[in-house]
Amino acid sequence: MNHKTPIALGIVTSVTLLLSGCAVGYDSTMLVTKTNAGLEFSTTPPTAALSVNRTEGVVTPQFQDGEVLPAMASFKGSAKNLFSPAAGSTFATGDAAVAMSALFADPTPGTPTSRVEDIQRDDPDFDSSRTLTYKPIIPGLFFGLLKTEFQKNEVDNTVKVRPVFFATETSLGVKVSWSGLTATLPDSVNAGYNRKEIGILPISMTQTAASGGAQASYKMKQASLLATLDTGSKIAGVQTTDAKSVQFFAVGDSANLLSQQEYIRKAMFQSMGGAAEDALEQFEANTEKGFDNIGTAPVVHALKDIYTVLSVNLKDSKDAQAQVEALDDLANHYPRVYDFDAYELSGPTTLSKVVHKQTGKVVRNPDSFNRIINYESSLRSSIQSLKTSLAAPSTYTYSGSAVLNSKAALEAEVLKQEKLHADIIARIKSDPSINAAVRHYLSLFMK
Repeated sequence: MNHKTPIALGIVTSVTLLLSGCAVGYDSTMLVTKTNAGLEFSTTPPTAALSVNRTEGVVTPQFQDGEVLPAMASFKGSAKNLFSPAAGSTFATGDAAVAMSALFADPTPGTPTSRVEDIQRDDPDFDSSRTLTYKPIIPGLFFGLLKTEFQKNEVDNTVKVRPVFFATETSLGVKVSWSGLTATLPDSVNAGYNRKEIGILPISMTQTAASGGAQASYKMKQASLLATLDTGSKIAGVQTTDAKSVQFFAVGDSANLLSQQEYIRKAMFQSMGGAAEDALEQFEANTEKGFDNIGTAPVVHALKDIYTVLSVNLKDSKDAQAQVEALDDLANHYPRVYDFDAYELSGPTTLSKVVHKQTGKVVRNPDSFNRIINYESSLRSSIQSLKTSLAAPSTYTYSGSAVLNSKAALEAEVLKQEKLHADIIARIKSDPSINAAVRHYLSLFMK
């Protein structure tokens, strides 16, 4: 390797940028990354090799008190069992970098409308600007022959246009060879990943004049850039090898909006390789946050699907049926009859009690795991009906005897049923039999 090449390239790049009027590290920022990753596996002779080379760099000005404008980059790589290689990277500047870092693995915030309104405000939730009290001065470069400045409002209400340069380059490859001599395993696997990213962007300065005893201020900001790549493959056989790749590239408000999407941010921490462990981690994460909104229940829905697959689709599997028997036995430790009054909205204006706990009505499918699912579903539906009625009590009438007939009574019933629901969910999340069934179900996708 010629060690002079990087030095020469750096000198050429710096001179080119200076001659174009762009002084990186003074009036503009440059963020670059370069990644080379390779996986090699062979049975003849038995060898396995994994290599990762990663270079990251940023050149940006430092203002008063050590202030710098935000930029971030990440890379992830995995090769579980050597047959599910996966890689991903993120690259962001400006407000997009703040959102990516602040939210990380959190759910997508707000609604589509609220997110658009937020980025249109002068002070959005993920504002990356820095406000200074001392005016930043750029020293003269090349003995004062080259003068540079921040992009700013001129006295005649004009702004000089400055270019933003943003580019990525990606090369992906997977080669799998079978001879038939190693049964379902391939004779060799070669996977390669090469990724380059670069962004050069000017810094703007907005000056606010001193007034009313307040000193002048200088707001520094740079554009939002976002690039993500998530790629993975699962090598299971000649007929079942699968590969996926998803890339996003955006600037400005598009970058800001994309950076808030949970799916986009997964490129930082979750593999697309399809491993059961990743799916289980997502299941457990959903368990923690899926019930914050009482109107949705992704975990219980997932459990219903898992139970159906194990009990119906895999009825000839002894392992699967053992899990089904454990789940059915678990139902004996949950309520067999309704221990709460269930409400529903009958039409648009009537709240009715459809289950009286005093009657001892038996939950549907009392002798199987579906009892737990049906109990939770009825309780969740009742809470939703009560909350809907509570939101506009003047528009609802109440039918039946001993039905709630005041706002205070509605609020008390909501709190009581929400506590009951929280207790049930806590038991579901921590139950060893349920966790064992989920792990068994997910492990099927690794075979």
